[in-house]
Amino acid sequence: MFKDTRIFKLFKVIGFSIKKLGDLIKKGIQTYNSIQDIIAKKIHDMGGVQYIKKNLNVLDDFFKNHPVLKKIGGVAVAGLLLYIWLNMSFTVDLEYSMDFKDIILALSGNFSLADLFMSPSGITMLIYLATGLVAGVSVPWPGGTITQIVGGVIFSAWRLMNSGKIKIEKPSPLKLGKYPKVKIN
Repeated sequence: MFKDTRIFKLFKVIGFSIKKLGDLIKKGIQTYNSIQDIIAKKIHDMGGVQYIKKNLNVLDDFFKNHPVLKKIGGVAVAGLLLYIWLNMSFTVDLEYSMDFKDIILALSGNFSLADLFMSPSGITMLIYLATGLVAGVSVPWPGGTITQIVGGVIFSAWRLMNSGKIKIEKPSPLKLGKYPKVKIN
C-alpha cells in the first residue's frame, strides 16, 4: 500500500496516525452531512416545494378521515419507498442508508406524505434518488441487496422497538398457540 506515492504522502502528512485519519474521515462526513442539510433546507424553503407540501397535507387529511384507505395506501407508499431505496445513492452514514423505519411504518398505515417527501429529510431522500438514477454514484455497502434489506429491516425494527413506536405483547401462558400481538403507535 505504501508503494503508491499518493498514499505514502497522505500518511506522511497525517504523521502515519490511523487515529488522525479516522478523525479526518469523521470530520469530512460531518461536513458533508451539514452541507447536504443546508441544501435540503434551502430547497425545502422554495415556494414550489411549499405548494406541493400544502397539497400533500390535504391528501394526508383525506387519509386521516379514511383509515382503511390509509392502510391500503400504506402498502403503495412502502413500495414506493422501497423503490427509492433500491435506486438511490447510499451515503457513508449507515443509520441513514439502511433505515427502513419509514417503510415499516407505512406498511402499518402510519405515515404522512408531506413529512415523507417534502420535509428536509424527504428532500434529502429525493436528492439521493436523483443522484442514484442520474449519476449512479454510491457508497458500496457490503453484501448483496437481499442481505442489506434484511439487515436494514432488522436494524430499523430494533430501533422502532427501542423508541416505543412498536410494542410486542407476549401472549399469556394460559393461551398456548396464540401469537404475540404487535402494536404500532
